[in-house]
Amino acid sequence: MVLIGSPAFGISYAVRLKKRKDNLKSIERILMYLESEIRYRHSLIYEAFNNAAAKADKPFNMWLLNLGESLYLYDIPDKDSFYEIWCDSLEMLRYGTCLTNEDIEELAAVGQTLGYLDIEAHKAGLALEIDHFHEKIFEYNQTLTGRMRVSVMAGAVFGILVVIVLV
Repeated sequence: MVLIGSPAFGISYAVRLKKRKDNLKSIERILMYLESEIRYRHSLIYEAFNNAAAKADKPFNMWLLNLGESLYLYDIPDKDSFYEIWCDSLEMLRYGTCLTNEDIEELAAVGQTLGYLDIEAHKAGLALEIDHFHEKIFEYNQTLTGRMRVSVMAGAVFGILVVIVLV
């Protein structure tokens, strides 16, 4: 049983690493959707979130819909209230995705960028955040295969060691 369970634990961790990469790619796509909504369609911020939700994967679509609805109900939030709404909404992603606390903190920084009422600041800030997430995904992808192999092997070795100790 230990010989089966330990490698399975390593495999589940490897799958979680892969899902994190997929989640980061989803965030990058969402930021691109938001940028195009603001830059080309001249959407209001809550409309941009609702329109991006239509194109986003689960659970990000629900996050964007809830965020858009909260902003719509709040009417015209100032910088500080927008940031509070943004950070509150990130709790949904903390437990529904494979994003790390570091990823959530970086998304909180995106909320600071979007909290300004200046459209040009939104455009420039989103472009910088898209570049940042693109680089983050690239760097993460460079080490992903090796980390997945190590997690599977560590699970298998741990299982073998436990069997040796028990015998």
